Amino acid sequence: METEETISLTRRAPDRWRLVTPEHKGATLDDAAVLDGQLADGEPWTETVRERARRAVGEAGARLAALRLLRVRARSSAELRERLIGRYPHEAVEKVVGALVRAGAVDDVRYADQLAEQMGAIRPHGREAVRARLERARLESGTLEEALDAHVPASDEGLRALEAARVQARRLASLGIGPQAMRRRLYGVLGRRGFDAETAAEAVERVLGPMDDAGDCGGIGLDRMDDDEDVSES
Repeated sequence: METEETISLTRRAPDRWRLVTPEHKGATLDDAAVLDGQLADGEPWTETVRERARRAVGEAGARLAALRLLRVRARSSAELRERLIGRYPHEAVEKVVGALVRAGAVDDVRYADQLAEQMGAIRPHGREAVRARLERARLESGTLEEALDAHVPASDEGLRALEAARVQARRLASLGIGPQAMRRRLYGVLGRRGFDAETAAEAVERVLGPMDDAGDCGGIGLDRMDDDEDVSES
């Protein structure tokens, strides 16, 4: 007499289960997948149970992968979908990402604000560089523009370049970098941060002073960088 096939469902840890079926030799599920799939240890392996098990395995895999990704860093909903699609069923990915958005674990507006603040104020970049980073996060245009206007206003582009130049100049001075080399490196840093050539040149001159005919830096010098905090944009 042929033995009836059943599923094996055993708890391995809090919120972790091991599922064994004729198609799954040791799939990891969480509590939500077990409950949503209405799975029970010893349940006969029928077509209905097969579909429920497949759905549960897909959703649990997508959910656990999403949580691992979010522990590394915050992500937009689009970034999260992009990382999960192809590895897990589309329906499972949409369900998991939707649930994370509703729970507040994924918030595109908050993420856009965090990125823009980090790149605009904490580690100053040019507005277009920040825009490019937000676009790579595949944020909606309205969300992107609001974050830019709040944290990276175009009117403050010169101030951001000046602050970036000051911070880098202090670091380079502490390393014993000479004036000419420092000037070149500051141009490079500001260019990589997305400031245009004119804005970068103005910032470097404010920090190091104009370059004389011999190629040396004159003007305010590094020892006076902190004396010129009130900079107005003309």
